[in-house]
Amino acid sequence: MEAIHMPAIYANAVNASVEQQIAAAPALASYRADLKLFFDTCISWNVLKAEVITLYMKYYTAEEMDALIKFYETPAGKKMSAVSPGLQKDIQALQQSRLDTHIGEWNQFITNKTNGKQVDTTLPGNN
Repeated sequence: MEAIHMPAIYANAVNASVEQQIAAAPALASYRADLKLFFDTCISWNVLKAEVITLYMKYYTAEEMDALIKFYETPAGKKMSAVSPGLQKDIQALQQSRLDTHIGEWNQFITNKTNGKQVDTTLPGNN
C-alpha cells in the first residue's frame, strides 16, 4: 500500500475533511487542531490500514495487486497517485455545484411527490 502512497492519500483526506467541516461550520476554525487530532484518531491510515487492506483483498487478487503496485511505481502511476486527491476534490466540488444549481428542482419534486406535506428532504451539503 505504500507503493500507492496510501499514508499520504489518507493524510490529505484527513486534512480535506477538516477543512470541509470548517467550511461548513466556520466556528470550528478555532478548533482546527482538535478536529484534526479527532479525525487522525478515527480515520487516519494507521487506524484504517488493516481494514482497507481487507477491502482491497475483497476486490483484487494478489496478481492484480502486484500489477497495480507495478503501475504505481511508473511515472504515470506516481502522477496518478499524486493528483488523485485533488482530482477527487475537484470532482466532488463539481458535483456539489451541480446539486446546488438544481436543488430547486429536487425541492419541487418532493413537494409534488408528498402533495405539499412538510418533509425534511435536505440533501447533505445543501442545508
